[in-house]
Amino acid sequence: MRHSMQKTLMIIDDYPENLKVLQEMLEVSGYRVVAFPSGPLALKAADKNPPDLILLDIKMPEMDGFEVCRRLKAHDKLKEIPVIFISALDQVQDKIRAFSQGGADYITKPFHPEEVHARVTSHLASKSLQDLLYSHSLQLEETVRERTRELIAANKQLQNMQRLKNSFLRMLSHELRTPVNGLLGISQVLLDICPMDNDLQQLRENFFLSRKRLNNLIEDASTIAGMDSFARDGYQRVSIWEYLDAARNCLQKVSVTVDREELLKQIYTSQDMTLFNRTMETILRLGLCFSSNRSLLQLFTEVDGQNLALKIHLDNLELTARETETFFHMDSEVRGYSAAQDLALAPVVAHEFLLASGGGLRLFKEENRTGWLEASIKIETGKNKIVA
Repeated sequence: MRHSMQKTLMIIDDYPENLKVLQEMLEVSGYRVVAFPSGPLALKAADKNPPDLILLDIKMPEMDGFEVCRRLKAHDKLKEIPVIFISALDQVQDKIRAFSQGGADYITKPFHPEEVHARVTSHLASKSLQDLLYSHSLQLEETVRERTRELIAANKQLQNMQRLKNSFLRMLSHELRTPVNGLLGISQVLLDICPMDNDLQQLRENFFLSRKRLNNLIEDASTIAGMDSFARDGYQRVSIWEYLDAARNCLQKVSVTVDREELLKQIYTSQDMTLFNRTMETILRLGLCFSSNRSLLQLFTEVDGQNLALKIHLDNLELTARETETFFHMDSEVRGYSAAQDLALAPVVAHEFLLASGGGLRLFKEENRTGWLEASIKIETGKNKIVA
């Protein structure tokens, strides 16, 4: 029997007769066999040309099989080679010690061809599988490294694009202010010098509404562009209740009730105070946009670990479920034709601000025109003594 890829076996035994018997027995099976009468000679040869498997006698002068095996296992190039010890039938302790030294198996004297062939074949097959697994592992590691490099490069490109987008938004919002202010100023003068009538009054109202929306749009664009510059270390510990209370006071002729005021008075969060104030007001205004009763708003609160959920039930949510999913996206067209169009980019600013600290805003669509607005806010559980 010939092997398509001939394996090399090394036999180490100080008895020439044993070497001859084993060598002839294994060569008949198609193996390439090299034989050595001592450990030192075998170690030198193995270092130059590592074999696929070693058959090693235990009892040898100068250097016994245990020491040879110990040196093999200490050698980086040779430590993975299977070692089959050659043992006498009554040498039980030698067999135990052989395994403790790193031996893979043993054969006993006198030799039985079927046993020798079976053990050699078994360990060569196991070694081949180990080598294949190691090769695949190296390939996988290289693939992971390559994918990691690609992800790092892609992430760097995304960061550069994000910086470019933010720079463009900052430049755009800055450059628009001067011409827009000039245009609005001229329009104001023209409206003031024209004789007042019903048509002009309607134009004035539309003008003031559009001016407010345009100024808010520029301000929101500038805020979004600078969102990445808000450092977490610069945040301050703020009371959610105080800012919610201040926000509802900004809504004239609107009654805002909260189901668990005492709970909210115990909860704090670390936020940029200016943006958090704007965010709380935006949440309330957004809830009113999708409610049929524009004079009443009720908030429901839930605490789950480090998250506080402020929920507003909506009964006039004309958007579809798909439209609610993209409502807070920067490039979404949904806001422009929804009941919240007057808020311009304010919902996006509020969502991105909460998202940066582990929260966010979501719209949930139910049946007909009902749904929920949910604001998720990261809270400081370590400093809160919450009594639910």
